[in-house]
This record gives sequence, C-alpha cells and structure tokens, in this order.
Amino acid sequence: MIITKKTIWALFFMVGFFLYASQLLAQEDNRSFFEKFFSSTPDDSIENEPPFGIEGDSITEKPVIEAEDFAKPEQADLMMAMYGRHSESPMPIVAPRSPADCFDAAIEACRIALRYRTPVMLLSDGYLATSSEPWLLPAVDSLPDIGVEFQRGFNGTNEDGEGIFLPYLRDPETLARPWAIPGTPDLMHRVGGIEKEDETGNISYDPENHQKMVELRAAKIDSIEVPDADIAGDADASFCILGWGSTWGAIDATVARLQEAGHKVAHVHLRNLNPMPKDLGEVLSGFEKIICPEMNDGQLVNLIRAKFLLDVKAVNKMNGVPFTTGEIEAAALAAIEAP
Repeated sequence: MIITKKTIWALFFMVGFFLYASQLLAQEDNRSFFEKFFSSTPDDSIENEPPFGIEGDSITEKPVIEAEDFAKPEQADLMMAMYGRHSESPMPIVAPRSPADCFDAAIEACRIALRYRTPVMLLSDGYLATSSEPWLLPAVDSLPDIGVEFQRGFNGTNEDGEGIFLPYLRDPETLARPWAIPGTPDLMHRVGGIEKEDETGNISYDPENHQKMVELRAAKIDSIEVPDADIAGDADASFCILGWGSTWGAIDATVARLQEAGHKVAHVHLRNLNPMPKDLGEVLSGFEKIICPEMNDGQLVNLIRAKFLLDVKAVNKMNGVPFTTGEIEAAALAAIEAP
C-alpha cells in the first residue's frame, strides 16, 4: 500500500472526528444529536412517543438531525416527515437536490437544529444515496458559522431574588431555549417527555400552559429564517416547473431543452420544505401554469395547494425508477400547449 499525503490527511480527519464525537457523546444533549445524525430510517410509531424519538426531541427541544434516505428512488415520505408524529410536533425539513448538495444541506440542517434547538429532518432518497458526482471540498473558512453560545450562568431570579436557571426562557429573536452543557455548576434542570412549564421547565398539567407551549414550539419553527425562493431559467416566464429533492437534475435538463426549443420556462426547486421560503407564495403566484414532478402521489402539490391555494398540476411517478428528462419534458409540453 502506497501512503500518500492525501491518505495521511484522511486518516487524521477520521481519527480527529471520532475522538471529538466520543467526547460529545458523553454528554446527554449531544448524544441524541450524533445518534440521530447517523441514523438511516425514521423512528417507528412507538419510538416516536415521548420521551423517545423525534417527538420526545421536539418537546424537549433538542438539536437533533434525523437523516433519512428512502430505500428506493422515491419521495414518498414527505408527508410522514411533515406530520408523522404524535400530537403537534412540527419539525423543519431540509431536502438535498444532488449528491454534492448533500453536504450543504447537512450544514443547513445542523444550522437550524443548533440555532433553534429543534430536531430537523434531512430528507433524501435512494437515488441520491447511490449516486455520485465530482465535488470540490470547500475551504473550512468559507463554511457558515454554526457555533452555539452555551448558557454559563443564571438567567432569572426566584421570589427571594436569588439567581436561578430557567431552561425554557425564550430567546426573543429565535424563540429557542438556552442550552446548558450537562454538568455546568448550578444549572441542573429537568429534561423529559412530559409537558414543561413555560420558562421553569417544571412538569405541568395546566391546560393553558400546554396550549401556550404548543403554540410557542410551532411559532419557533415558523419563524426559522430560510433563503428566499430562487428562480432558475426565465424569471419572466408564464410557465414554471416546481420541484424538490432528487428530481432537480431531470428538471434542470428539461428546462434547458425547452429553452433551446424556444419556450420560456422557470424552475423553482425547494431545499427548505418546512418552513418554506417566506416569499414562495408570492413567487409562484406570478406564473400562469405550474407543474410539479414528484416520485410520489403528489405530496408537495397537496401542501402547496393547501397553503397557497394555487392550482399546481401534479406529475407523478411511483415505480422506483427516477424521472427521465424526456418524461418531464413531455409533461411540460402538454401543460404549455393546454388551453
């Protein structure tokens, strides 16, 4: 075996990463982060119940990454990612569009999880999981800062004016709770799957408090800052192809073919599926016709119709084989030529 500089750097990176991960795994809050990051399938219904699984992470507001690669080239788990939990447990969803984009999508998922103290679904499928493409390793200095400012001291007072730690005191900008590293002196607090009292984190069965906490967790997810919708192709077109996830390559090639044939076509591809871009409704409302190719029975179409009341036409395929450019091109031409 020939030992090269690249081999040495790769081994150094792997050893360093797992040494660092092993230290974090010794801390309860970070254990969930890494265990979930390396999972490949979502928790089942029983494991989702508090204090286990995604729903437990949602109610305790832990930064967790649930990375799902659907076994086949399908996109049939979008609704499950949106709603497949007990009670009201909204969760951000990030979907990569290509093998190289998986890196940036993972960083985006980690950014959201850490900044907003929430579990995040990194939603992919078998098409991306078994694909590859040339990818330039970015300089570390060019990556976004996703560091966390941990709570180091008291952030409230009790009735006697003494300093105390309030584990569910909200950041006014992000609505995230403070994050105290386990073992920090004087900041011991309760973490579990039963509803928390606002600010104190004590177990509460009060109906009004439960309503408030449910609304706070939902408002936190809705307030997450995500990039605006990006329009590829012709921004002034009257026809748009909407997509998400691994359909990007076939849609992008379709847009190029249609433009070469003299058609004006726009392409909007979503990475952030929950919350969606704040301007998405306004952007899509500017097109007269919209089709959405999905490898499911029209799950994103149903979400868009319900949220924005737009007549998006579904182009569906569920045979476990990715869309071809020709299939999407034929659907697009039929929509363009329809009265």
